[in-house]
Amino acid sequence: MKDTAIKEIDKEVVKLKKLNAKRDKKSGFFKKKDDDKWLFDYKNILNNLISKYDTLDDICFNDIIFNSLSKDSSVLDVLRLISSNYLYFVDMTKKLDDTQSISTISDKFTEFKNAINNNRFTILNNIALLDDKQMKEIIVDKFNLEKIKLTTNLLEKESIDKTIGEIETIINYNNLVRANINLEDIKLYLEMEKICGRV
Repeated sequence: MKDTAIKEIDKEVVKLKKLNAKRDKKSGFFKKKDDDKWLFDYKNILNNLISKYDTLDDICFNDIIFNSLSKDSSVLDVLRLISSNYLYFVDMTKKLDDTQSISTISDKFTEFKNAINNNRFTILNNIALLDDKQMKEIIVDKFNLEKIKLTTNLLEKESIDKTIGEIETIINYNNLVRANINLEDIKLYLEMEKICGRV
């Protein structure tokens, strides 16, 4: 399939070379009608080339998917793969909302890539791509194992921000406990900050 796509591109390149050679041979003696026809043919070949390169890019990315992912791959593996392919990200984003500018999509890609590369995403790394369970259930099970009571309705769109805030509070509390910091230490620290004029 990849070889066929490359042959198709080569055919268009040959057509383009012939078209340019024909124009070069006639030099500056082109009639207006000939010039318009050349321009029309030139645009057609360029559009065909763009389309065929897009097809080749899709084939290459599908090869990467086939060679990189298996039934044991995690959701995080898939997200890492997407974060390494700008064109795929642009294509998928455009399919969701065709009105977005390339500049906006590029910013989103950078943000997405940074988020994927700069976080551990322990839960996503432990969810198999082909897992039968819904992601919400897996997340609830994981937090319940950590003794954090969570239900699937707390992961609904309208309550997710509140849930994230509460979980972050619990994590911060656990960090303070592990660091052996008690309430009196915190009060003393805040009092010192106030005296120094930093609060």
